[in-house]
Amino acid sequence: MRDAFWKSLIVLGIFYAAAQQALGQPLVAKAESIESAVINADLVLVAKLVHIGEAKQVDGREFYNTNISIVRNLKQDLYLDEPHKKLQAELLGPAAVLADWKDRSCDLLVLIYNYEPYATKVIELAPGKMEVMKADFTLLREPEAVLNAAEQALQRTPPAIKRLHTFELHVPRNLIANTQWDNYFGLFLNVPVDQQLEKRAIKYLRSENYNERKEGARALRYFRSDENIARLKTLLQDPGWGYLRHPADNNGIEVRYYGVRDSAYLTLKSWDVEVDKPETQETILRSPPDNKDP
Repeated sequence: MRDAFWKSLIVLGIFYAAAQQALGQPLVAKAESIESAVINADLVLVAKLVHIGEAKQVDGREFYNTNISIVRNLKQDLYLDEPHKKLQAELLGPAAVLADWKDRSCDLLVLIYNYEPYATKVIELAPGKMEVMKADFTLLREPEAVLNAAEQALQRTPPAIKRLHTFELHVPRNLIANTQWDNYFGLFLNVPVDQQLEKRAIKYLRSENYNERKEGARALRYFRSDENIARLKTLLQDPGWGYLRHPADNNGIEVRYYGVRDSAYLTLKSWDVEVDKPETQETILRSPPDNKDP
């Protein structure tokens, strides 16, 4: 039953992708885990907005030159002798939101990227005003929990590491119910490529869920080892499949895609492991095409 559900999702995914193009709006949300966000930022600050300057249009979006007053420095330049007390930052509008932050003098978590002035990210640190997800899919809505997660991620990351690769994980639909992502068909979360991701990938390889096995095989590409080579070889004949073409929409011809096999094979090939390419597609005639004249 579960495999049938995921097979139907693949067909729906093709439809949704077409609908997304037609509507010009995303149907699947994307977000960044708090760990990825803070690790890959140059400065991580708790600050208050104290001044809003002139607006400017950048790529069709309105940014404001602002001044922020620093409350806490969670991450700063290693060679900075004194911690920042005030900074200028280009913040994305709307102006009403910025003015509200300034008037209430609320605490903001500010992530600044040195060479991307218009990529600054801001999270209002107030209950009911925030929803942040950790790499383990834990949903955080309390300021202290968000700050703790940010600090723990920074403490685990050696100062010599400037950036970490990230990997996009599908978040189970039940975990985004009643959140800001509830109106989307799904959520993909960027998480750090670290030991936690490897553990999740290995766990996914043993899952009954076809998509999780496929995702696990893809994620393991970052973690070559003899043990992981052996694990992936066992998936080269994985029975899981999804519809590439549904017979109802393809003149009675069913085309199956064995995605777990394909992902395992591609990861092994990226490691220069010599293996035979498995069968990743299968065509089955379910019913003869109707050739009758209308």
